[in-house]
Amino acid sequence: MAVAIVHMVKRESFGKAFAFGEILGIIREIGWGNYILWLIIMFVCAVIVGGIGNIPVIGWLLSLIIAPIFGVLVGRSASLMYSEALPPVEKTPIPSGEKKYCVYCGAEMTAEAIFCPNCGRRQ
Repeated sequence: MAVAIVHMVKRESFGKAFAFGEILGIIREIGWGNYILWLIIMFVCAVIVGGIGNIPVIGWLLSLIIAPIFGVLVGRSASLMYSEALPPVEKTPIPSGEKKYCVYCGAEMTAEAIFCPNCGRRQ
């Protein structure tokens, strides 16, 4: 599910969340061992966060702080894993005009863009 959500967001298409062939191909690029290890680590962290949340009063308050941080960790780590699985894109020289290209992934960007719409890195 995590790779499907990242695939949907990166490709800007709801249908890409259900492109099972593409998603399985991305997981193959990540490596099934790495992906399963990531799932296990995220599961263990979720159990720890859940256990902290079960402590009366103090645990609930801690959970209000820890749970969103854990959500960001899951999303960010899934996104990084997805990005590393993609093949590198050849760098294209910056043409004159209104378009420029990301220096990290080669995606086309508008001239005023600060962050790449494909990889999200600051230019």
